[in-house]
Amino acid sequence: MLRLQTLFLITCLLIVASQPVSGQYEKEAGKLLFENIMYPVPAGPGKVAYLRADPKNYEGPIELYLGDANTHTEKRVLPGVDFSKMPVPVFSWSLDGSEFVIPQLSDGSWEIFRYKSGSRTGEKISNLLKYRETTLKELLTQQGLTEDMLLTVGQLAYSPSGKRILFRMCRPGKSSLWWIDPLTGNTRQATEDKIGYYGSFGPDDDHICYTISRLNPGGGSATEDIVLRSLKTAETDTLTNSPAMEFSGVISPDGKYLAYVITTTSVNNIWVMNLATKQSRQFTFATAGKNCTTPNWTPDGKQIVFFGVGFAAQPSVFVKDFLPF
Repeated sequence: MLRLQTLFLITCLLIVASQPVSGQYEKEAGKLLFENIMYPVPAGPGKVAYLRADPKNYEGPIELYLGDANTHTEKRVLPGVDFSKMPVPVFSWSLDGSEFVIPQLSDGSWEIFRYKSGSRTGEKISNLLKYRETTLKELLTQQGLTEDMLLTVGQLAYSPSGKRILFRMCRPGKSSLWWIDPLTGNTRQATEDKIGYYGSFGPDDDHICYTISRLNPGGGSATEDIVLRSLKTAETDTLTNSPAMEFSGVISPDGKYLAYVITTTSVNNIWVMNLATKQSRQFTFATAGKNCTTPNWTPDGKQIVFFGVGFAAQPSVFVKDFLPF
């Protein structure tokens, strides 16, 4: 959570109007698609969604944009909806790009709303208010909280079929991954309390991939590892387990590879693991002071879209071709 908030602050400080420059970043990262953005995610074939401030009004709202990866053209998706006012600015697109979801306030509670692409009118698909725990107003005042902060949505991710949406439910003192059926509103907890973030689906609607924090047996700071879990059986498989910080894992559309982030001294880079052999290869080669994070596969699995910070054009959307191994 703190990592995402830090990137958000960096973005707000570095908004400058400019156009993508090709051929400048391939050695360390990949092809530059859009800059001065945050939170890029694929939004259907050839499209990328992200947040951007109005370059003519830096104090204005942080809004949702949809960019065309081929033409580099972009447009606002929900003009006037200020994502900086959300506890955590999150959104997710279906694999085919036909719809997306965002959290919005409804009757004082943060709920999940679904929009058809091109529409400015959404429908509430969740009823999260019933999961919100009551707290005395005196305690809210002492903790500096308001009632709408008692339950927030910290992340969103569609399953490949679009029949399930994974989200992180955040409540004071605990958070976990849940999933919702967008048609029925049926909602279930996917991980135990205080477990699971950076969640995403595998190529089916059953398995989810997520990050956990793990305390070192010998003491010292915690590490992060990536776990695969079945929603049907609750069986888990630890995909990464090393002293390094390994997080933000996403499985390729064919289920054969895992893209994830490894933190080393002063830099984050994206790696890819062959799930059959457990062999990993470095995918980006950012140097000290630069970071490549939040990887996402394009729908065809041939490229990885990710977020770059610390480059001359920053913060940016990069894309890089993936070669199977």
